[in-house]
Amino acid sequence: MDAFNRLSDYDVFAYLPQGFFALAAIDYLFGTAFVIHASWDVPKVVLVIFSAYAGGHIIASPSSRFIERWLVHGIMGQPALHLLKAEKKPKFWGWVFNENYTTMADPES
Repeated sequence: MDAFNRLSDYDVFAYLPQGFFALAAIDYLFGTAFVIHASWDVPKVVLVIFSAYAGGHIIASPSSRFIERWLVHGIMGQPALHLLKAEKKPKFWGWVFNENYTTMADPES
């Protein structure tokens, strides 16, 4: 099996861009030349791709904890709970994230 076929679209579009942005931010803040003003050759391209992929994974863990677990599940509640039971929408969150607080249609109606 080809090594690149094992990477899903999620791997490519989720981890690599965030890793590249992190490397570019490091370049900008510390004056390095990994991505910005880099002289590209094959070993450096491979190093940057692997570094971006690893950096994307490192960034994904705290962002998942903050955005998904703290913001969505902690403050707004899990969307599945709102889909399955009819309850009063919170004023602010119900207005901003209307789709999160809409219940599923009753199959008998």
